[in-house]
Amino acid sequence: MSDRTINVLLIDDDPIFRLGLSQGLVSVLDVRVIALIDSVTILNQSVEPSPDVIILDPLFPASGGANWILCQFLVSNYPKAKILLLSSQLTPTDLDHAQKLGLNGYCPKGTSLENLVTIIRQIASGQPFWSATPATTNPVFSVRRTHWLIRLAQSGIEQIDQELSKILYQLNQENLSRFDELYWNGRRRELLAASWLVRKLIPVEIAPSITPKPREITPKKPITESALSVISNSLPVASSPRSLSTTTVYEETLGKLRYSLENYTDIPQEIDILQAVRKRELLYIVFEQTRKILDEIKFLELDYSDLLRRKDLMLLEIWQKSTQKFLKITYSESNDLFRQEIDRILLRDLRLIENDILKKIPFVNELFAYFLFEQSLIVDQIAYRVDSPEGINRAVILLENLIIQISNGVIATILNNFPELELIKKNLYNNNFISSREVAKFRNDLSWKYRKNKYIEHPQDIFESKYRLLYLSENKIKQNFIYAPRQEELYQLNGIPWLVTIALEFRDAVAPRLRSIFSFLGKGVVYILTQVIGRGIGLIVLGIVQGAGNTWQELRYRNGQQNK
Repeated sequence: MSDRTINVLLIDDDPIFRLGLSQGLVSVLDVRVIALIDSVTILNQSVEPSPDVIILDPLFPASGGANWILCQFLVSNYPKAKILLLSSQLTPTDLDHAQKLGLNGYCPKGTSLENLVTIIRQIASGQPFWSATPATTNPVFSVRRTHWLIRLAQSGIEQIDQELSKILYQLNQENLSRFDELYWNGRRRELLAASWLVRKLIPVEIAPSITPKPREITPKKPITESALSVISNSLPVASSPRSLSTTTVYEETLGKLRYSLENYTDIPQEIDILQAVRKRELLYIVFEQTRKILDEIKFLELDYSDLLRRKDLMLLEIWQKSTQKFLKITYSESNDLFRQEIDRILLRDLRLIENDILKKIPFVNELFAYFLFEQSLIVDQIAYRVDSPEGINRAVILLENLIIQISNGVIATILNNFPELELIKKNLYNNNFISSREVAKFRNDLSWKYRKNKYIEHPQDIFESKYRLLYLSENKIKQNFIYAPRQEELYQLNGIPWLVTIALEFRDAVAPRLRSIFSFLGKGVVYILTQVIGRGIGLIVLGIVQGAGNTWQELRYRNGQQNK
């Protein structure tokens, strides 16, 4: 037994194996397991204290082969740690590649606990250990000619691994903004899902063991806990691949979320109070939650009637999870009591947010049906194909409006419950809204916005058969109006909104006649002033001028006579 305690980090995607091994090592006095973690979380979370030995199984289900990119990441980010591969399927080629990467040892799964502890102590002391691989561990399959599908899969997996190397390089750049970190981590998860799907489609008996050639990377900083690790550590639903049109809509929307977005409408939005970086983070969180919910629903293979019944619940779930994750990022020191308080607040504000914001988001059924069932969207009373430019453009606008409105709902919850919490103000609010007075003014503006919308703008939009949509244009949030019949909503109006439509109708009926009357009266007044009174005044002035001229001439004449 060594004199000092050896800190061990255990990385394995099998939670039962992690737990079993950690429990086995509890009885070893000089070995302490400091963390149990999976292959996805380790890329987004730093481990403290720094481990002395990392026990790693490079054969992850998500990669289908040896994940040398992760091994290279661990070597770069934990340079003082010794890495021990604990796996059951490594070939001599794999072991050779592991040694070239700078790993420190390998032993097969099934090694007795006593021998494993001895190996851990040996590696921690700086002595490598490489167990010989039995010939029966990985049988060599005789395949005279690889099927074209296998060759295609091999090529695709190699390209995916190359892209993963590039993404890992981007993630380790200095001065990487929070949004860029979210973006590149999102790309990484999608590529891992694609890799997993491709490998699952390859027949097991001839599945290739591909050893990628990772790009040499010199990380400049460890990846600390980011918003991505809070958003989602799970892979997208791989069994429900997206159509080309859906992918195009997602990519266009995601591309716009990378810019600083300023509100260029004359209507205040709740997200206006946020810092530029926080605003992009929130919009991205809502985007990710929306995409995740749609993937899950598509995997369930529901029909359109089920979608209509679940639509409100889907919106509530997106809002609820987005709020929880956004607050978790902001209030990183949250404890169980804080999370319970958040859950209580969300339950209390649920109906308020649903009635004031979520239920007023237009074309939700149509947008979800577009993603889930590839249903055509109607633009200017014309049904366009799902993959047409008009259909994709309309889907992008509807998705952007949905994301902005749900984000407004998230901030409305925060403003209603934590308007003066200094930690929230410091981490979220724009510098223009730090003071209590500015926050109160902003909340009053929002209150007036909802009253004005409820009693004036909403009935006016119904009467004019149009919807207001917020969309993203470069680095701006703009407003657009689209036509849609709303007769049923018009018949259901009552009270003040109904009176507003009557006033608008009365104005439309009376205004042209009044304009004609006033135009006629105005012309008459102009005629009288110019042709009658004006001319009379002109003659009077002319007479006065002529009289003054005659008087002046007469005075000159008299003065001339007197001088003679």
